[in-house]
Amino acid sequence: MNQYFCIMGKSASGKDTIYEALKKQMQIQSYIPYTTRPMRTGEAEGNPYHFVSIEQMEQWEREGKEHFQEKWHKNILR
Repeated sequence: MNQYFCIMGKSASGKDTIYEALKKQMQIQSYIPYTTRPMRTGEAEGNPYHFVSIEQMEQWEREGKEHFQEKWHKNILR
């Protein structure tokens, strides 16, 4: 059975520290989410997100490929 972990918290609250500790103790695969927001300085495709268009997200929804989606400041995070 697959298990999913979602580590959430404010900036500088220790999320990365917890994640790194879990990676050492368990065989964890990371999930790279998709977002429609513009890429920021220092980011690259696949780090920390896959950057796609709103049209691509809408296409996936029409195709039934929707899993989880959150709208944040008019951008979509999936």
